[in-house]
Amino acid sequence: MLSLVKNLFGRPPPPDVKEEDVSDDGSPGQEGATAVQTATGCALDLLKGDFFVLDGGEWTSLADGLCSVTFDEALGRMYVSQEDEEVEEVFNAKQMTNVQRYDDPDDGYPCIQWIVVTRSENMSEWGLKFRNEEAVDEFVRQVEMLGQAESTIVVQIDGLSMTAREGPGEWSPVGHSNSVMVMITQRKDFEAHLVIFDQADDSLLYSGAITAGLGFKYEWPKIMFLGFSPLSSKTPVLAIECPTHAAFASLCGALDKVQAERRFKKKIPGKPKATENEKAEEFYDVDNEEEPAERSEDASEFSTTSEAWSSEDEYGSSPVKTYPKKQGARDGGATESNKLMGTSKTVGGDRAFVWRTKVSNRRQAARHEAGGGANMNVLRMDADGLEQVTRINNILYKGEGVCPTACMMHEGDNKMLLLDHSDPADADKVLCMDLNVGKVVQEWNADSMRVNSLIPTSKTAQSTGEQCFMGMNDKAVFVMDPRLDSRNTNRAQTYAYASNVKLSAAATDGGGRFALGNRVGEYRLFDGQTNKEGQIKRCKTLLKGTGDPIIKVDVT
Repeated sequence: MLSLVKNLFGRPPPPDVKEEDVSDDGSPGQEGATAVQTATGCALDLLKGDFFVLDGGEWTSLADGLCSVTFDEALGRMYVSQEDEEVEEVFNAKQMTNVQRYDDPDDGYPCIQWIVVTRSENMSEWGLKFRNEEAVDEFVRQVEMLGQAESTIVVQIDGLSMTAREGPGEWSPVGHSNSVMVMITQRKDFEAHLVIFDQADDSLLYSGAITAGLGFKYEWPKIMFLGFSPLSSKTPVLAIECPTHAAFASLCGALDKVQAERRFKKKIPGKPKATENEKAEEFYDVDNEEEPAERSEDASEFSTTSEAWSSEDEYGSSPVKTYPKKQGARDGGATESNKLMGTSKTVGGDRAFVWRTKVSNRRQAARHEAGGGANMNVLRMDADGLEQVTRINNILYKGEGVCPTACMMHEGDNKMLLLDHSDPADADKVLCMDLNVGKVVQEWNADSMRVNSLIPTSKTAQSTGEQCFMGMNDKAVFVMDPRLDSRNTNRAQTYAYASNVKLSAAATDGGGRFALGNRVGEYRLFDGQTNKEGQIKRCKTLLKGTGDPIIKVDVT
């Protein structure tokens, strides 16, 4: 069920130093020193693959031949080079996110894809296609090693067991029973990492950062979480089974500790505010959602050094809590209201995303003030009702607060599409929020065509990796393709009416056909096909209504 990587953290053995390479004083000679430095610095010249970059929505090869991939553990960098064509790219391991693995549908070769986000919020997407599985495993091993640099072990427990399941199925064992070792590490920046080994055959069962998106749940003797992994496109539910209450309590306490330290880093009393030239590295415990969070003057510094995740750290049966307003707190002339914006039904239980948005003042000025971004609560729905899993405070994009008016789950429920009409100039924009990191990472535009609502391209598109989606306004429906160059437009196929037909609701079926309803009670049925010009064909059927507005359309 899970892809296992052999000896993930095992270092390659140092090369034998020949006698003639040793100087008189016992130190290695020039050639021997180079060999030792290559081994200890992880500068391996064994990884070769095709190097690609996502340019204008299309993957572009940067070299005709295979490129070499080397790593420098001391500097935390990765180098991709091809000497014949003078191709060389340097990647900072701390800026590499969303590392994913997949197989090329054309030739079946394994590929690795990742995103690089720089301090200026510039984002680029890169990929490598390898010729064998061993190269992929070695690549992931080296990336994990760079991510674990300068980490300390918080807790390490042996003799555990691990199980997994996909969907509502039965639990199945992973690895050998009572031979699983769980280790939690933490870096100086409070980033924690969960590593699970099978000591029986020295294999890695799981490795990943500890984030709120994993949704840890404690039910003796199991500690359950979502198994996000760069080695698999599936997301099973994993469970660590503890043989004793002492091991269970120790592991739960360590998980709570590292998550609390990461999310609730306290403000130091009396510390002066950071200047524009200083890094805004502090983020604060905001237990009153109506009190605006402090904000750096430099938007680029804030977006890369502050953390958005916060949580009550009550994963058991705690109810959803609200907090009274602090005395003297600013409210910016606006009040907050709960709005249920989206639900997710992926592996691990249902999720509901509740946005707290400012409803009495939606002018552009309210969006730019401190604390102007909306908050999102993530709730778990089970037989006992609702319980809060986590909360993301003050969501920003490029330093400005995001107050969504509509949202839709996207790409296997790993992302959420948002519409923010706080500024009328942004009515043609669609924001993309990565739920795995809790941040808005992209923006797509419809080329001056207002987007009132979002529609999946098919009934099951949201639970798959489909990237395209549909948008709609009062008199048009169109397909948005994120793979197109956002500097021009992401709007692909379009069907627009000359007059305002007052479109208000839409739904799609499994075959891509869709129905549109409007505010005068009419239904328009489309077959979802395109004409010779590549635009959406006109509707096949028009059903007259009774004049009552249609507010929702669904397909069964």
